[in-house]
Amino acid sequence: MLAEVYGAHGQNQAVVGPLGEALEQARDIDLLNAPAPEHQLFLDVVNPLTELSEAARGHEAETALLRGLSTAARMMARQKDEVVERSCRRLIELDPNDSGRYCNLGPASRHADAFARAWRRTKPPRN
Repeated sequence: MLAEVYGAHGQNQAVVGPLGEALEQARDIDLLNAPAPEHQLFLDVVNPLTELSEAARGHEAETALLRGLSTAARMMARQKDEVVERSCRRLIELDPNDSGRYCNLGPASRHADAFARAWRRTKPPRN
């Protein structure tokens, strides 16, 4: 159904932003190292949302587009971490009091990866 909505309204920013957010309901992303989704819709939504959010910078529609972009890119597993990180950082700039934006940034952040690697190296051995 989401693919049909996208097919009919793929360039309508009022539809594509919320559609990007809805992709979270279409995929289980519990495994951070899962492969990218097989359905082309995920990538199809990320690409126009990237362009639309850049064009909307500083305008009222920017936040909704970035929320859709960050969610859709996050559903791409680790394939679009740089998009997730960039869009979440911009969302935080727009509203630093929204804690959910920080939570979505964490798994995609290069700093989180560095922290995880450091933790594995310094973690005490199990007895």
